[in-house]
This record gives sequence, structure tokens and C-alpha cells, in this order.
Amino acid sequence: MSLPHFLQGVVVGVSILATDLCPISLLSHCILVTLACHHPGDFTPEIHASLDKFLANVSTVLTSKYR
Repeated sequence: MSLPHFLQGVVVGVSILATDLCPISLLSHCILVTLACHHPGDFTPEIHASLDKFLANVSTVLTSKYR
């Protein structure tokens, strides 16, 4: 599975959730927790901060798009 295809699936899934008024910040938190559980050695505080910032930006764009 190529990365663009994977990201396209995530965008479609999130857009479906956004139309159902699911809190996208909760989805972002779940993604962070899942990554931390599956990759504990690679999940440093710097990685956590950068992913949190990235997911916050994605959440902002998605919520503003579906208002």
C-alpha cells in the first residue's frame, strides 16, 4: 500500500466522521495513543510534540472545512 493511497483513505474516513459531528480532536488523541503503544521506543517527546502539532493543524483545517 503506497503512502498517498493510505493518506487518501484517512482523509475520506475523517471527512465521514466530520460530517457525523465526531470530535476530530478525539480522533487525533487516539492516533497519538495508538502510535505510542505500537512504537514506544520511537515515540520520543519531540516526536509526540511534532505529531500533536501536525494533528492539531489537520483538525483545524477539517473542522473549518465542515462548518
